[in-house]
Amino acid sequence: MSTPNLKRDVYLTIKQQIEEDLVGDVKTFRLFNNQFDRENVENAFLYPAVFCQYENIDYVSTTNGSQQGDLMLTLHVGFHSLKTEDLEIFALLDKLFLMMTDLNCGFTRVRELQDIDHDNVQVWQQSYKLVMRDDTGNIHNRRKTTTNVTEIDIVKELQIDPLSVSGIRSDDKIN
Repeated sequence: MSTPNLKRDVYLTIKQQIEEDLVGDVKTFRLFNNQFDRENVENAFLYPAVFCQYENIDYVSTTNGSQQGDLMLTLHVGFHSLKTEDLEIFALLDKLFLMMTDLNCGFTRVRELQDIDHDNVQVWQQSYKLVMRDDTGNIHNRRKTTTNVTEIDIVKELQIDPLSVSGIRSDDKIN
């Protein structure tokens, strides 16, 4: 059984949904590594391609080591075409948006941006925000060491000098 990991789980959820809902529409889904600018040195990929980039995660501490974060995620969508103008990219962008909405885990689209200057490739960026709770560091989820104590002998003799401590009553008679 693997340990929960929010970033991995979000990525795998998106990947699974793309494989189910956009089969044939998206041929490659991976983590973003600036593939469109480095296509000649990157591992080969098929178009249309979607690359997932975690842009920013701002955390605030909540209780017991848990944190809440605003995750910003950008999908880089690349569509290869030799046509002078190919409007099919807009249909793919709409399908991606609907798919992200259907995930029903709280993604909100916050931005779309056309990324220009790619040879025969149209690239768009869709950015989403997700408010998430990360309990990885919660003290109740951490590994704990327990011991079984069967017997403890504590022997301590208490001596109080009634002359030096006020308010102490003693059966000893003071001379």
